[in-house]
Amino acid sequence: MSMPRKADAAAYLRRRAVALSRDGTHRQREVAALLGISVRSLQRWNAVWQIGGDEALAAVDAVGSPGRPPKLTAVHARQILSWIARDPTEFGFATSWWTAPRVAAVIQQRLGISINHRYLSRWLREHGVSPQLPQTQPAERDQALIDAWVRWRWPLIKRQAIQLHATLGFTDEAGYRLSPLRRRTLALIGHTPVLRPRAKQRDKVSALAALTLSPTRGHAGLYFQTYPNAFVNNDLYALFLRSVLLWHIRGPLVLVHDNGGMHKGDPIREVEAGFPRLHLHWLPPYAPELNPPEYLWTHTKNYELANFVPLDVPQIDRTVVSMLNDISGDQQRLRSFFLASPLPWNDTTLLM
Repeated sequence: MSMPRKADAAAYLRRRAVALSRDGTHRQREVAALLGISVRSLQRWNAVWQIGGDEALAAVDAVGSPGRPPKLTAVHARQILSWIARDPTEFGFATSWWTAPRVAAVIQQRLGISINHRYLSRWLREHGVSPQLPQTQPAERDQALIDAWVRWRWPLIKRQAIQLHATLGFTDEAGYRLSPLRRRTLALIGHTPVLRPRAKQRDKVSALAALTLSPTRGHAGLYFQTYPNAFVNNDLYALFLRSVLLWHIRGPLVLVHDNGGMHKGDPIREVEAGFPRLHLHWLPPYAPELNPPEYLWTHTKNYELANFVPLDVPQIDRTVVSMLNDISGDQQRLRSFFLASPLPWNDTTLLM
């Protein structure tokens, strides 16, 4: 059997690319990556097909495509994307920072292909690569331990809450400083907004909060206390448990918190001994994403208080109290903080 001519193969490639991109199940970028072509070529072929259908596309096939063939083939694309999925330090770079010039250097070294990094930047965008801000995780984080906790310990905590007909709660602490958390805002070109915080930016308001789920009604609750110019320690945390949570929640309470020092020590043990209806559990170390109050803090700081410049500590305290009071009455918002956590919520009233 004779091999198909190069022109016939190119014609088939164009027809195949147009058919895949028009069937509604594939994005143009996916089709281009699958067939090893550029998104720009695919867009041009689609435009030709829209004007004259298969006949117009056949005319393009007959004329052929001018210019040199691309330096990077579909095989090259798979190799390069697999490299970018790894840490740059594995390729001899000092930092975990991928840039187009660095990728170009690796391509030159490993494939012997010299490529302009500006062209490469466009090529990378067409193949689904974009600049992204890395997340940070403590080196001490043990993902296997976290996964085991979610798989084995978390179901036991939920079962205890069900058996005791208890409120299920999560607690956490946060600080609100006088220095504003800057976020992009709309402004006229050439008129960049200016924030003018006070000099004493280290002053802050600490806050303790508990997000709870009722044992029957599927009702989410928020209990909180603020502490102007104070740091939360185990004495304040014990006081919060006694005078806020256990005062307002009358039945059994199954409470989950992290391994912070303020959650340990004699003051906490005294509260446990004095209130047998309180059942405390630890989250796994270095796993803040499991704790729903973390998403409460993210929402308040990144959205509610973005670019907020308070005059003094009393003002930020009043603002935080008012903001948390408003959130406490918003069931949809409170439930969103629970659902943002990757913990499975089956067997809880959250999904009622």
